[in-house]
Amino acid sequence: MLCRAVSGVLLAAALSPGASAGAVTISQDSTSLTVTVEPAGHFAIESAALGWAFAGDTGRPLSDLAASAGSDSIGNYKEVIFTYSVAGVPRQVKIAHTRASPWCCSW
Repeated sequence: MLCRAVSGVLLAAALSPGASAGAVTISQDSTSLTVTVEPAGHFAIESAALGWAFAGDTGRPLSDLAASAGSDSIGNYKEVIFTYSVAGVPRQVKIAHTRASPWCCSW
């Protein structure tokens, strides 16, 4: 699955309110969209302006948690990348957004 988000992206490896130490956050200031991923496995995509949130938990600790930037056929993007394992099999997850289309996750 490949999709992305809105313009004016700000990338920050920082703590959002209530996030644990080591959490990674990327945000989009003009729409107040923020994604935060914590090392313990919790993730959240939130919009204060719209009053909604999508959150979940992998149920497992994360490794290789990082913020990244790049570009593809859709355009420039910022993303949070992390890995967790299920039954010994690693799964890499990316939560990203671009200037062109909505937030997205790929498992």
